[in-house]
Amino acid sequence: KNSTIIASVMVGFFFSVAPFWGWQIWIALAFALLFKLNKFIVAISTTISVAPLIPLIIYLSYVLGGVLYKQNSVLLAYSNRITLQTIEVNIVQYLIGSFFLGFILSIVGGILTYILLRIFRK
Repeated sequence: KNSTIIASVMVGFFFSVAPFWGWQIWIALAFALLFKLNKFIVAISTTISVAPLIPLIIYLSYVLGGVLYKQNSVLLAYSNRITLQTIEVNIVQYLIGSFFLGFILSIVGGILTYILLRIFRK
């Protein structure tokens, strides 16, 4: 069913950037079991946070958190000097941003999946 596939991709994309490092796939699979989603698609969708993209995901989460969380937010330049200690200073900003980035990615992934299903499943 198309709605199950779309929801599975959305859950996978959301949890792929959620700040549950090391636990993303397990939490996403728990949601898949709870909501009777396609576990394979959820697991595959969580793999968008591959190692080369992690610095970009952390940076975008931090920037989005700064936009949403105005209190003491810090804007960092994207560079190789961003470390976990840098992020730790304003962890709330990062957490808010990572959940918001996950929400944005899940919406975009859901829309793209819907379009692809409309094209290829006739």
